Amino acid sequence: MPSTVEFKDLSKRSSKVLMASYITIASLLAVQIGTLFELSLLEDINLGNYSSSAELDLRIENNDLWIGIISTISGLAMITYVVLFFMWIYRSNSNSHTFTNEKLKHTPGWSVGWFFIPVANIWKSYQIPAEIWKVSKAGPDYKRKSTTPLTLKLWWIAWIVDSLFSQISYNITDKAVETHELINADRILFSSNIVSIIAIFLTIKLVKEVTLLQENQSHHISEIFA
Repeated sequence: MPSTVEFKDLSKRSSKVLMASYITIASLLAVQIGTLFELSLLEDINLGNYSSSAELDLRIENNDLWIGIISTISGLAMITYVVLFFMWIYRSNSNSHTFTNEKLKHTPGWSVGWFFIPVANIWKSYQIPAEIWKVSKAGPDYKRKSTTPLTLKLWWIAWIVDSLFSQISYNITDKAVETHELINADRILFSSNIVSIIAIFLTIKLVKEVTLLQENQSHHISEIFA
């Protein structure tokens, strides 16, 4: 192979990411349902649609309980999904180094590390998987023969929009003192979760395609250097 780095099978890590992705999507759908019920509650509070304070207190208590449970489950699912995705990024980047003798811009460690660097992660979150895709697709000739697919571009846009919506929703909720402000925050959160679900579906597609590309590239190079 062009590199002394050893190619390692990516399929197990890919399978774990895919499973975590589906679980996270299911948990986000549950959050969406909970958000709709919370919006209904907030609208009733805003309009005074309740018969007594006792009834309202019970609805608020039940809402807080279920939102808390659903949000906790969804949060744990999201954390697991993100951790497994970064493990996949690390392995897929490491494998990319086996397909070419040229020095890649990102090492396995920094292919994950850049995601935690504020501001820089905005463009690095695109450059890193783009480099992995190009090398996995074209091997040694990746600089001349390969371009990034629409899937990756859409995934990156969805990730940026989701992060923006989440931050806006958090800021509004944190400062909210009126019911209508909480309603606005929930609406933004609902939109953010839709984008999150789209981004995860795009992650699924991206993971499947890169895994297949790396398997094909590994077999191709193994035949050349056999």
